[in-house]
Amino acid sequence: MQNVLIVEDEQSIIRVLKKILYDEFKFNIYEASDGTSAINLISKKKFELILCDIKMPNKNGIDVLEFCTKNSPDVPVVMISGHGDLPTAGKAMRLGAYDYISNPPDLNHLFKTIKSALNKKHHTRTINKKTLDLSVKNPNIFEKIDERTPEQIISEIEKLENASLESIKKIKELL
Repeated sequence: MQNVLIVEDEQSIIRVLKKILYDEFKFNIYEASDGTSAINLISKKKFELILCDIKMPNKNGIDVLEFCTKNSPDVPVVMISGHGDLPTAGKAMRLGAYDYISNPPDLNHLFKTIKSALNKKHHTRTINKKTLDLSVKNPNIFEKIDERTPEQIISEIEKLENASLESIKKIKELL
């Protein structure tokens, strides 16, 4: 079961989000009613996703987002706010929020955002694992790539394309 953190100071919103997220995704849901509590939880537990209000007592949602981007950069943070503050939304996105959703959220949009965030996280983990596997098998691979100029890389791609075209021609001749 995936761990999801809801950071929200209004208990009625937490109750609704917990119910719809559990019913739809069967998440293991944690909650924090302010930024300080959220940061403490994030420090102790691994989360797959964080849904975070912006305006809260103690530390606000931007503080939580900044903490996450520094300490848990692979965890998508979706900012949710009932205060349609465009500059704050822009700041949240610049700081690395996965998305910004108005409260009360449109459930279809919220569900799509959650699925997309979790898919992106899954793909990022897969790429990181494959990159690590590749670098273990061939420790100098990234040095070799970094040593090439853009012109050399383009030339290599063109060679591969030409080889592919030649293979296609030969296959056609055999048919």
